[in-house]
Amino acid sequence: MSSQSKKQNSEVPNNTKQPIQSLLSTRVSRRRVLKASLIGAGGLVVAAKGLVLPEILTAAPSGGGGWRQLAPKTTPGPRSFAAMASDAARRMIVLFSGAGVNDTWTWDGLVWTRQTPPLSPPPRPAASFADHPPTQTLVLFGGVGSRGPLDDTWLWNGKTWRPAPGAGPPPRFGASMAFDPVRGSIILFGGFGDGPLGDTWEWNGTTWRALSPMSSPGPLNGAGLAFSAALGKLILFGGNPGMGNPENTETWAWYGSNWLPVPLNTSPPGRFDAAMAGSLDGRTILLFGGSGRELLGDTWVFTNTWVQSTQAQAPPPRTGASLAPDPTSNSLLLFGGTSGSGQRMGDIWAWGP
Repeated sequence: MSSQSKKQNSEVPNNTKQPIQSLLSTRVSRRRVLKASLIGAGGLVVAAKGLVLPEILTAAPSGGGGWRQLAPKTTPGPRSFAAMASDAARRMIVLFSGAGVNDTWTWDGLVWTRQTPPLSPPPRPAASFADHPPTQTLVLFGGVGSRGPLDDTWLWNGKTWRPAPGAGPPPRFGASMAFDPVRGSIILFGGFGDGPLGDTWEWNGTTWRALSPMSSPGPLNGAGLAFSAALGKLILFGGNPGMGNPENTETWAWYGSNWLPVPLNTSPPGRFDAAMAGSLDGRTILLFGGSGRELLGDTWVFTNTWVQSTQAQAPPPRTGASLAPDPTSNSLLLFGGTSGSGQRMGDIWAWGP
């Protein structure tokens, strides 16, 4: 058994650096591209007071935030490594499966509702899940099934699941996946199959396509991936490279055809299986918890650099938690995970102003 496999939770089986100033100037030059792609996706971005043009958002300063615990009457129940993503078209959050369960839930900002779709994917923890606004569908890929890593793709349309035809990436779990509004497609990176993976794939709404970047972070499992409007790029952080190597501490940016590291003075400690997601307005990326040298419970915010939150009230340390932006508010929702004692958690927290 590889060292990476041993590091997984028991429930789940020197590139050239580009100055940060260059990243920011690239954002300005590509602003029209970003605006066009988001609007073409039905996609003015949801912000605190309604719909705001991406041009305004990229120039707007980021606000502070903090954690608060929620206590809805009905919840999906304790679980870890659940797939959770924002459904912008229907203004809700969708949660599917996780370790020990197989169900679909939606969050409307106030209430969790269990859905009863006529067709559902087989149960799985550690699947990758992301919204694809141009087709108004959520895309689920991979995870761990009863016989090991999976390679199937499923689409959620607000009422039911359906399998996507055609071949896709090789089987894996713990892959990083997020929508890139500049390209209008979903990007998937890495994960764990027969070992840690470092390939990059693109979902264009109908099919998967393997990409061939000249540089990349290398094989990583359990890294976070989210879009930053401040830089106009997908940002990747963390992940476990396996083979006894320490967790990744570099921040990488996706340029549409290549990965390049982002040189920063401050960085969170290395980790994998952390909760990481971007706000719907693109202003901030939130990172919480995960596994490193120990189980983590720290909170970091990325705009054009990483800043650690020092707020006293925060969720307890955990790994395998789910995090997604709430389309009904200017906040991000954190759910579940696995505690230091190995118990599945079912608490719900919101991060916002």
